[in-house]
Amino acid sequence: MSSITGKFIQNMTHGLQLDFSAYDPSNYFKNLRVLPHENNESRNFDELGTGQQQILALSFAHAYAKCFKNDGGLILIIDEPEAHLHPLAQKWLAKTLFSMAKDGLQAVITTHSPYFIDLEFLEGIYLIRKNNKGTYVKNLNKNSLAQFCQSKGVTKANADTIIPFYSKSATFNILKGFFAKKVVLVEGMTEELALPIYLERLGLDVLEKGIDIIGVGGKGELAKWWRFFTAFKIPCYVCFDNDAKDDNESNKRKDFLKAIGIPDKGLENLLTTTDWNIGDKYCVFGKDFEETFRNSFPDYKNIENQVKEELDDSKPLVAREVAKRLNSDGNCIGWGKLKELKCKIEKLKTPRLNGFKEEGNKENRRGEIITYVPSKKQFTTEKN
Repeated sequence: MSSITGKFIQNMTHGLQLDFSAYDPSNYFKNLRVLPHENNESRNFDELGTGQQQILALSFAHAYAKCFKNDGGLILIIDEPEAHLHPLAQKWLAKTLFSMAKDGLQAVITTHSPYFIDLEFLEGIYLIRKNNKGTYVKNLNKNSLAQFCQSKGVTKANADTIIPFYSKSATFNILKGFFAKKVVLVEGMTEELALPIYLERLGLDVLEKGIDIIGVGGKGELAKWWRFFTAFKIPCYVCFDNDAKDDNESNKRKDFLKAIGIPDKGLENLLTTTDWNIGDKYCVFGKDFEETFRNSFPDYKNIENQVKEELDDSKPLVAREVAKRLNSDGNCIGWGKLKELKCKIEKLKTPRLNGFKEEGNKENRRGEIITYVPSKKQFTTEKN
């Protein structure tokens, strides 16, 4: 017990000593005393922070399951384990929880943190959302996700490979989209950093409205994550440009455009345009994001050169700073196009929700995730 607990609390500010007084195996916890200490001085138990107490409770549950060979009788229910923990501690605790499950602990988790989501255990993820009509739950398994991807153009998708396909490329940055009302997928950090500033200057605070702009790491990832979030009924918009250096045959862009229902005869115009092209589900930033913005804002290039002298030539950081400094003249082409993009994102509708309904909800709210992590076979559930 002591060695197991010590492993999980080794990074706590206060050390802990465990004492079994007249140990009685039939009454495991009654005879256990926890003695916090710091710098060899005894402390009161209430001096432990909430996060430390939480980790301590988890370590005890794991020790119990480990020592008494839990066969499924012990299920740990944890409400928002990320509470009172800084991001690094959240990440560590999530890793620890999954490790504990492999040792016999079963857990049900509700969370608002992407650190507690592991797509390897997709079948245990339940996305809970609320709107003005009720409360809904969305859950996918390997078969339903594969079938959805097949219906959106991936003919080779199958149940045996679909979960590894997504879990191996998932990042915390992408998984936080689970907690958004709407998701805007972009190619990389340049658009992820700059677009929220442009939209806010036009009156759309994406954070306030629960809209997450997510860089997925290239054109080849856009269709993939559009299918994923759409399968979970999360409204999804996609922005990209026609820079073909990593997509010479246009296959990556075609994949997404066909998935959203663009017919073959409509592809050529979208794949060759060198100017803005804004639709209900997509926005094309012309031939190249930076070049299109230089052509659309009279003062963009001058400000860009000034910023490069200050920040060197980091494209994402330069694009973000230029977005802050551009003249707010609403008559130029750029602001007009961004207003159009803003309207499309605002009008993006939530797909029809199927699930149980709970009466009495008045407002449209973000969802929540619940994770079930059974022994040996882990599952995850999340909250928006």
